[in-house]
Amino acid sequence: MNHYSLTEKPGELALKALAEATLPNSEVHAHTIGEQALATGARRHLVQERGVPKRNVDFVGYWRYGRAQTS
Repeated sequence: MNHYSLTEKPGELALKALAEATLPNSEVHAHTIGEQALATGARRHLVQERGVPKRNVDFVGYWRYGRAQTS
């Protein structure tokens, strides 16, 4: 069953799940990859809200929602 809504941008559900997730009590390392707002939003949340050191979060935004592909 697809829970994706046409009004949601790609990655919004993933960011919500991350915000609600319980992180381990040990050192956290994360890799966020996908649509640009997802990758940067996840990194921003982990660093600013959860106190994960920047060096522990890798992120790559492969594409941007609403922007035409360039070649």
